[in-house]
Amino acid sequence: MHDAAPYAFCDELRLEPSGPDAFRAQLHGFGGLTLGIAGHALARTCPGRHMTAFHGTFLRAAEGEGPADVSVVRLREGRLLAHRRVEIRRGDRVLFEANGTFATPADGIGFQQVAPDLAVPAPEALPDEREVAEREGMEY
Repeated sequence: MHDAAPYAFCDELRLEPSGPDAFRAQLHGFGGLTLGIAGHALARTCPGRHMTAFHGTFLRAAEGEGPADVSVVRLREGRLLAHRRVEIRRGDRVLFEANGTFATPADGIGFQQVAPDLAVPAPEALPDEREVAEREGMEY
């Protein structure tokens, strides 16, 4: 048995600044880590705002381990909302791109209607398909 350093997921999401709204990251494959790095890069350009939407597309496989360039484009910078696009590349190959929307925290109308107190039967007490078909006059 050997002594290994404790694993910290936040280390996997480390971004090193490489220019205005540009970063370098280490990709160790494809998938969830890539999503995390993209979301982290987007959020770094929207301090004080919360992500409200994220849509990403995997374009190519990130084969093996290695550095990747992460660049963020500021598409909209409104008083309440900001919209960003991020691109993750290795060399001239775009591996992943995503869009994110961020909102400034604000007070708003807060309400929730009270759910009616209905006597809902347990699932096992409901009629099965055959009983419903017979009741509707259909053959089963």
